[in-house]
Order: sequence, then structure tokens, then C-alpha cells
Amino acid sequence: MRGLFIKNKSEKVTVAAYNFYGAQFKINIFNQEVNEYIQTDIEMQEGVEPVEDFSSKTSEDRTKGQEVISINDEGLNPNERVQVGNFIYRVASVDGTNITLHKGLREDILADTDVIRVGNMGAYSADITVDQVGPFLIQAKDTIFGLLHTDSISVAQQSVQEMLKDINTSVEETEELLTTTKRGWKVLV
Repeated sequence: MRGLFIKNKSEKVTVAAYNFYGAQFKINIFNQEVNEYIQTDIEMQEGVEPVEDFSSKTSEDRTKGQEVISINDEGLNPNERVQVGNFIYRVASVDGTNITLHKGLREDILADTDVIRVGNMGAYSADITVDQVGPFLIQAKDTIFGLLHTDSISVAQQSVQEMLKDINTSVEETEELLTTTKRGWKVLV
């Protein structure tokens, strides 16, 4: 997220939360000069890549914390993401219909629980617009896993390119004024 933002211009902020799929990040923007939040609860969206449809069901009950689940059908590969019950996991390894998840289950599951391939990427983004100039802190808080990412940004009145354009325009106008108002003389700046 760190960087230079431009006042009143929509800018994209991103957070990568590898292995935390399906998080629900919200952004709060804190003005450091006056010690107050200027915007709160801006929702971030997770990047989701297109994936080939696959669904199955678990074949056995499993308790919270277990990493291996058994499903009815083959067809998953390592590093794919699957939703099992209410949470999304990365497939660490596959042995036929036995699937090892990257983390233990976050909840108990029963036989016949849906297992669905999903494209969640663990990368979250939101477009924000700040209408003030100065230094700010941006906090991205997740309500599912308790993740918190804080970074700083500076918001400028205008971009460096716009500042240079304004300087060049001012120099050109001054040069034109000097060359047209002096009789017989040409002043180059």
C-alpha cells in the first residue's frame, strides 16, 4: 500500500494475505496530523481467478484441526483452493481421494459436506479517494482471521507530472510575454 497518492483521485490499495482465502478486509484511513479517522469500513474485494468447475462431498466426518479430508471423487491438484464447509483452504497434497489441506480445519465437518474448487487468490484490493493532503495511515482489518495490515501513504495536491507541466506552462507563458513585449529584443529564458 505504501506510496504517493493524489488528492481526489481514485487510487487502488492492495493487501496480499497468502494462505488466508475468503478473508473480509475493511480499510480505515487515519489522518496522522489531526489524530482522527477520515474514512472507515471501506470493503476490500478478493481477487478470484476463473477455475474449472469441480465439486464433491466429504466421505467422512472430520473434527476441527485435522488436515486430511476424504472426498468421494478424484480431480483436485496441489495448490488449488477448495471451499470445505464455511472456509477456504489450499490443497497441499493429493493422494487419490485423500486431500491434505494447508491448514487444519477451522470447524468440524460432517460426511457429505460440499467440497468446491474456488479461485480465491488471497489478494485483496479496494479503490479509495482521499480528499485531504498529508500523511495518512491505512489499516486493513480482517474480521474472519483477525489479520491486520497497516501502512503509510502520503497524499499530494497533484502528481509530479502535473507539477512539471505547470512549471513548463509558466515558463512558456513568461517567455512568450517577454518576447512579445520587448521591441527589438528577444529575451530567452
